[in-house]
Amino acid sequence: MNRQIEKRLAARAVELGRAGLGVGLAELAGLVKKESVEVRRLAVSAVGKLAGAADCQQAVEKLLKAMFILLNIKIEKNHDLDIRKV
Repeated sequence: MNRQIEKRLAARAVELGRAGLGVGLAELAGLVKKESVEVRRLAVSAVGKLAGAADCQQAVEKLLKAMFILLNIKIEKNHDLDIRKV
């Protein structure tokens, strides 16, 4: 990944985490899928910071889906990711 792009994406992840708004979850889920380890790390950290502002269940589901995609784990179309049932 181009270093300038990596720096821009990393800064965006930090910005979304600091903003503390749940509307940033979808964008953070996308950042978790990037090839840069630093961008992924900062995106995951930002999701954790949003847990109080956003619906925690929604945050965890978006993060899990992004991680499953990253790890090439297939998810059934209507698979329930409700962690409260685990």
